[in-house]
Amino acid sequence: MPKPITAELPDHLARFAEAEVAAGHFSTVEDVVEAGLAMLQQHQGRDAVNNAALEEAERDNLPPPPFWTSFTAQLHALPDEVFERLPQDGASEADHYLYGAPKRHG
Repeated sequence: MPKPITAELPDHLARFAEAEVAAGHFSTVEDVVEAGLAMLQQHQGRDAVNNAALEEAERDNLPPPPFWTSFTAQLHALPDEVFERLPQDGASEADHYLYGAPKRHG
């Protein structure tokens, strides 16, 4: 059984969590907090792996691994839900999603 924890969020984070629930991305604020903590845990795990690789390279007097090895590992570590939330027309409508330009198609 999960251990109940009570914590107060700063106003800006509480508003963000409530907006995520209102948008239908999560059922409860607790779910938002749980997702955030899970992402933090993953991030810290990746940092530990990256730091170990850098320390090993330094110890063995080797050049550090290329950035794309870390980037690729982080990309593959993302949960499927992240990709499911991406817009299907993201490539053709990049200016719309990045800069707010009007959509070119439909």
